[in-house]
Amino acid sequence: MNTLVNKAPIVPILTSGQWMRLESEDGRPVGLIIRRRFMAELVLPGSLVGGPIDARDYVQLIPLGPVRFTYPNQVSVWKQALRQRLQGLSWHGHLLQEPKACRRAAHLWQVLQSHFAPELLKSLDDEVLAQIAGVLPSTFHAIRYPIAARDPLVHASLQRQAS
Repeated sequence: MNTLVNKAPIVPILTSGQWMRLESEDGRPVGLIIRRRFMAELVLPGSLVGGPIDARDYVQLIPLGPVRFTYPNQVSVWKQALRQRLQGLSWHGHLLQEPKACRRAAHLWQVLQSHFAPELLKSLDDEVLAQIAGVLPSTFHAIRYPIAARDPLVHASLQRQAS
């Protein structure tokens, strides 16, 4: 059985060195953005978080929705959560292999839109999302708000990046 760590501040949980499983508190889609100095990682529900990996080097932790953490007390639960985290890291690595910045940003934006409510996405900074996709904030902004791409300066910048 999993022991619930509910309504606790995220920072002490992740810096404790304990491994925990990220879950939704009320069934809605959730996630966690672990922002580091030069990049950010999107962690989806069911993933293992914490331990020595997440306990250091982070700059900011951004919960996406009503998250909760459980201690995976069973080996099978721990293995499944680890598998989920590794799949997320593999997906992130695959995303970053795309050579065109606009495509990386667009793919991430599509994934986010398929998982999270528009209200939640509005609250996220272009800079944070750009760090996940490995692009400039202006590139992510242009993908997120396509009308801005009609600005001649933004359009010229995107054309240079696309070629």
